[in-house]
Amino acid sequence: MRQLALCIFLAISLSASAAEKPVAINYAPVGDVPNETMVSVKNVLNTHTSQVLEKYKIDNMPPVTVKVWQNREDFEAAYGEDAKYVQGYVVHDSWEVRFFNGLPGLGFGVLHEYTHLVTLALNPTFNNDPRWLWEATAIYESKRPAVPEISDLKCITHNSVPTLSSLNEHPFNIYKVGFFLVEFIETTWGRDTLLALVKFNGDTQEALGISENDFEQRWLEFLRKNYHLNSTDQYQLDC
Repeated sequence: MRQLALCIFLAISLSASAAEKPVAINYAPVGDVPNETMVSVKNVLNTHTSQVLEKYKIDNMPPVTVKVWQNREDFEAAYGEDAKYVQGYVVHDSWEVRFFNGLPGLGFGVLHEYTHLVTLALNPTFNNDPRWLWEATAIYESKRPAVPEISDLKCITHNSVPTLSSLNEHPFNIYKVGFFLVEFIETTWGRDTLLALVKFNGDTQEALGISENDFEQRWLEFLRKNYHLNSTDQYQLDC
């Protein structure tokens, strides 16, 4: 009886140890980044990264380095061309999150980028392929950008939603609607289907057995049921 109790105790202890295993993240401020900024980033990641890893079923995440720049010019120089509108990005080869210290709530912005790396651990070909799902997953886990009031969106009305192809072609719209896409997927099919979509690079036929058009129509029905949508008949491409 004592041996059985000991085995149970050891099993519980090992499970607790596995659950509490720290996520390997290194922090590297670039320039004169305030210490409180780095502490706030660490606090957000310490609170949320384990849940994201568990959700996407990643058991062996490579160590990640989080670099935060204080100087905008230096940050843009590190990024290269087309850096004007970039606040953060990831470098897959070196498992780095790179972010500019320019907005409040920096930690959740870094969590957005960290989620990108988690999805790359699930599917190494997923980088911006497709853009709509690449950004939607990171937005949903981080709530960054902040979730808008859906009735204020001009690209969603009571009889229309953006097509997935349009979200790929007009890349800023996904930042407005991404949360609502993943919410629809998880509520309708569950988390395993979300993971399947990531693994199949957003191919709805492969992951769900339905066409993109059917997916979009079901998304619209979901939004009608759960939200008060813009009642205008005039659909606008720009959200």
